[in-house]
Amino acid sequence: MRFLTIVLCLVVLAAPSPALHGAQRSKQPQRADHVLLAIRQDALSTVDQVIDEVGEVEDLSARVALAEKIVRFLAKARRPDRCRKMLNAIFEDAIGLRANPKEKSVTLDLDSIISRTIQAAAVVDLELAHRFIDTLANSKQTDPNTNKDAPTAAGLYLRIATDLIQENPQLAVSIASRSLVSGIISDTLSFLALLRKRDAILANSFLLTATQRSTDRGAKDVNELLLLYSYVFVRPNPPVVLSQGLGSLNIPGFPELTKDHSVDARLAAQYLKGIGEVLLDPNRYATGNLRTLIRGAEGDFFF
Repeated sequence: MRFLTIVLCLVVLAAPSPALHGAQRSKQPQRADHVLLAIRQDALSTVDQVIDEVGEVEDLSARVALAEKIVRFLAKARRPDRCRKMLNAIFEDAIGLRANPKEKSVTLDLDSIISRTIQAAAVVDLELAHRFIDTLANSKQTDPNTNKDAPTAAGLYLRIATDLIQENPQLAVSIASRSLVSGIISDTLSFLALLRKRDAILANSFLLTATQRSTDRGAKDVNELLLLYSYVFVRPNPPVVLSQGLGSLNIPGFPELTKDHSVDARLAAQYLKGIGEVLLDPNRYATGNLRTLIRGAEGDFFF
């Protein structure tokens, strides 16, 4: 395939646009700009023409790296349909390898490849990115080869969302919100802490959404509330209720993320009001309801 041609075209497209230079120029520089513009247009056209040949790259990691660059340029050129087709092919191949690896010796980081493909899709079409995520969740549920120690669907959503925080925090929150259907886990707390460094207002809003989701389920697992408590009250080692009593979690990297942060009094008040309505409900400890509490009444008392 014309792999070298694609690479050279991307180098040309990555060059600074002449439109960014000053307006006052001599005729010779202006002529050079016209030449450069013509070259860029030819390069863009060539990349558009050979985009179908990207599938001939056998190494899936190399293919997604190339696709990321192509998307960056073709998306700006308002050619999303071509990008969708390319990304669909990469995503389907990655999902296929997850379910039926061709070689046991292959050590591709498929989670990373899928995550990067979804990020690229988000540049082109948010609905395409969401469709990829839904497909990923379904494949996890139906794949008999899934390792029991592999990340859950919620964990995968949060991993992808975390990768998106810097470039697209709004999309990151949209994706992370889908993880809340499955529950609140330690990765949720890490996501919140990272998001707070990027956009504290967005992070606090997501915290309240997570709290609402947990209380809507009746806050059956008090450990969910304790994880969120650790974000609100800036606890580097989140408390956790175990069968032996109260313990603490050591989430890698989380203590560092809590540095230089203080308690937001308004957020704390909103959080406590939200969970108080559930925890202080007299019917919570009725015989029938008590059996549904994962940590029992003792768990609530620790809280």
